[in-house]
Amino acid sequence: MAKRHSRKFSISIAAVVALMLGHPREAVLCSIGALAVLYGENRAYRIRWRVVLAVGSANVASFSLTMLVSHISSVSYFAIIPLIAVIAATTTYVMNSLRWGAPGPVFVVLAASVGALSPYSGLSVPVATMWVAVGVAGALIATMTPILVDPLGPARRAVEAAEKAVDAFASNIGASPTERHRTAKHTAGAAIHHGWATLRDAGLVSIDSPSTLAHSLRAAHIRFLTLVARDPTNDAAPEIEVLPPATFPLGRPTVRFRLRRAFHYRAQPMVAALRVLISTSAAGAIGASIGLEHPEWAMVAAVLVLGGAPDRIAGSYRGIQRFIGTAVGIVLFIAVYAWEPHGLVLVCVLGLLLFGIELTVPRNYAVAASFITPLALLLSTSMQPGHDALTVSAYRLVETAIGVSVALIALWTMSWREDHRMQRHAELQCLSSIAAVVDAYSSDAQTLLSLRRDAQFDLIGAALAADAAARSVPSWARTQWPTHVRLIVLGYKVLARVVSATPSEVADMRQEIGDVRSALLST
Repeated sequence: MAKRHSRKFSISIAAVVALMLGHPREAVLCSIGALAVLYGENRAYRIRWRVVLAVGSANVASFSLTMLVSHISSVSYFAIIPLIAVIAATTTYVMNSLRWGAPGPVFVVLAASVGALSPYSGLSVPVATMWVAVGVAGALIATMTPILVDPLGPARRAVEAAEKAVDAFASNIGASPTERHRTAKHTAGAAIHHGWATLRDAGLVSIDSPSTLAHSLRAAHIRFLTLVARDPTNDAAPEIEVLPPATFPLGRPTVRFRLRRAFHYRAQPMVAALRVLISTSAAGAIGASIGLEHPEWAMVAAVLVLGGAPDRIAGSYRGIQRFIGTAVGIVLFIAVYAWEPHGLVLVCVLGLLLFGIELTVPRNYAVAASFITPLALLLSTSMQPGHDALTVSAYRLVETAIGVSVALIALWTMSWREDHRMQRHAELQCLSSIAAVVDAYSSDAQTLLSLRRDAQFDLIGAALAADAAARSVPSWARTQWPTHVRLIVLGYKVLARVVSATPSEVADMRQEIGDVRSALLST
């Protein structure tokens, strides 16, 4: 519970300091930096501060850049729009490459959008930027404070979530292959992977002295694999074996590896970044051309739809949810704006909205958008006061409609063949990682460990790409699904057996790798 309350007051920490020093206008700017607190959720404390600091730094940089360009260009949106589009595309690429998940790049783009309005505040670029940085400092304090009460909290919650997910999957064993059954299995596997990643991030996994949490998660993992072997709906189950003694799954690859791995024109993060670059540029240009007051909000709407690199189906649902959430959020904004909050009251309202975003953004985009919209509008009206609430809301609704429409057009026109091409790229990339592990089977333990970790990362990427293709191009996915399953089974078999493999077993693995490669290239 302390974790939740710390997020709730992350805006207030820095903003209240600003208010106490007699700077009510600057207190609102602290909210921009404080948005970084959302990215620390469910992360081990050992890396949480790094993630929050990285996103906070991106907020500060994007805010200051757009504010500077806005000053220089006398608020010419045709100078600001390309800058925001580049910020949006770059952030999309980085966050999807690192697989940071929700809330994605949208709040960095929101910071850039508010920066474009900040010349109206009357503050200089250095002073405004300083107050955004103060907000980042408040976010760091808020996100790290719970370590004083529960230092192992994120790791413990991750293990408990994995155990509960395995229990839920066990209750479905023997049932018909319904969507609920498949969802329970997928949820359990994802929870176990998240658990191991969190324990590794927390430094709680060691072969010499593993923690109690590591032993508990390993027991849940073995139970999950045993259940999978009994699952009558999984044709590949007999090939999957339980973890060898004293074996603990691996953590995340290095940041450099993940960024380099995604630097390919058919990699999902790169395709997502290109979609965002085109759609934000188009949405902003359309908004500016027809005379909308703030076309940058159309760009934010496009990022909300495309920033998480969704497939066509998931992206379409997200677009609909985004528009519905915006409409609800506008009603909420009108109610709040009519109340004329300012000073401490405004800071508390912003804190409550941030709390609502934190609770809902990973679960339901429509509900999250209903909190994001009034937050964004309150920030923008605070930078540019004197506007009528109904006028601002009408513009916001039109800008959202433009952004969502352009995003959906980009998603469908740029995805007609890209979904299965991305899957094929991810699978071939994964196969090359598996081959590298087999080729290094006699190398030193540290080299082999790093290669196995990277192969596991690519296996997850191939599975995610296949799931996206199955939703978007189901007819094509059905024809190649056996080959995909064969690849995944081969990958995990190599990870489990390569350490103790004999030369003849290694030769068999190489033969199977060649067969799978031929099958992939022929479909």
